Amino acid sequence: MYRCIPNLYAEYGRGIDKERAIPEIEDALKPVERRILMSLYDVTKGKSKKVKSARVVGDCIGRMHPHGDQSAYGTLVQTVRRGFAVGQGNWGYESYEESAPAAMRYTEVGTNSFLTKLAFEFHKQVPTHDPEELGYQQARYLASPIPIGLIGNRLTYGIAFNTCLIPQYNLMDLLNRLAYIIGIWPQDQPEPVPIPVIYDYNVYEETPGDAKKLFTLGKGHLIGVPDITVSSEGVHIHGVIDSWAKLSKLQETEEEMPFKIIDASAKEVKEVVCIPKGQITQPFIDMIFKVMKKKFHFKCNFVSSEKTINITPLDKVIQKSYDLWSYHYKQQLNAQLHGYQEKAYELNVVLVVRTILTDNPKALNRVQDIIDIYKANPKYHQTNIGAEAIKHVCSKYKISNLIETRVDIQSVQNKIKPIEDMISNMTQTCISKIGILFGG
Repeated sequence: MYRCIPNLYAEYGRGIDKERAIPEIEDALKPVERRILMSLYDVTKGKSKKVKSARVVGDCIGRMHPHGDQSAYGTLVQTVRRGFAVGQGNWGYESYEESAPAAMRYTEVGTNSFLTKLAFEFHKQVPTHDPEELGYQQARYLASPIPIGLIGNRLTYGIAFNTCLIPQYNLMDLLNRLAYIIGIWPQDQPEPVPIPVIYDYNVYEETPGDAKKLFTLGKGHLIGVPDITVSSEGVHIHGVIDSWAKLSKLQETEEEMPFKIIDASAKEVKEVVCIPKGQITQPFIDMIFKVMKKKFHFKCNFVSSEKTINITPLDKVIQKSYDLWSYHYKQQLNAQLHGYQEKAYELNVVLVVRTILTDNPKALNRVQDIIDIYKANPKYHQTNIGAEAIKHVCSKYKISNLIETRVDIQSVQNKIKPIEDMISNMTQTCISKIGILFGG
């Protein structure tokens, strides 16, 4: 029995990696993140007012997520903080000590129009699955021109057998990188290499090219430092600080170097002032800077379409998301084109039947008479018009109304040509669409 435990544990760990802890390559989202966004969209769709957060969490864990409500609500909190949803009530704040949000029964949330146009335009076309076997088919991914999980100002952590640390970026920076990837970036402009946006840190490269490694290799490191300013009072450290142990150790080595915490408001970021024993010197400032400097070791692990976990260049993740989004966009255009083509065909059949009725008034009462006349007289014949098409038109419009039915084939055909042009040049079509989505 004991020999089975390591194998069972390993199998459990691999399952956790693939189904919970590591984001997926199609949209860079973990399953719980995707499910919360889908529930948020479904519950708030068409509603002008915000709904209780508990409704969104309940929908998520009831339909798609057989795990704890706290993990689902925690994800919803981060969704609001990232700007993907509009929250009302106490959603907490991040400072030296995390302020927890109010319980989900007290907070309210509404969908964000930005998220809707970004990720849910082609939602009904996305393939579905039921990975947890809950009897509900959910979308495999969120179709977006930019991976949803890479947009923001936080870090994506994955702690399991395969750990990951993935940065998030400004949307416009990612759009520039996409332009470079698909070959439409101006050749006279330098290659766009976005720097991650990390909450309350200024991020920079330790060595030139470090930021690019994340896009080409999927791993690398960058340096982050909180905002640090110097005044006559001391060295001010602004924002979230996760280096209390280092500060405490520094305080021990520097005799009588007190810390002063400034808290202007319970909802604003706090500030620490490091006050030296004597005068503020450059070595003292450098020492504070060195202690506050943090090296982020990024490891961009993603779950692939084949359900394997691999370190993946962010360029590949962006390309994957764009390819899926453009595929669904083309599907939508093809559906529109097919609809207009069917309408033009139907109106053409109406014209043929109308001509038959005008020439043969006695055939008004029987569909079969119209079909027989059509077959017997070559002057009525047109390509692809058969007996079934005539039956359909006579049934839909009624024979007695066909003489008066308005027929404007030209207006329908005028709509066909632009869509055909869009489909034949999908790259430019997608570029125009993205410009409309993001106002540029």
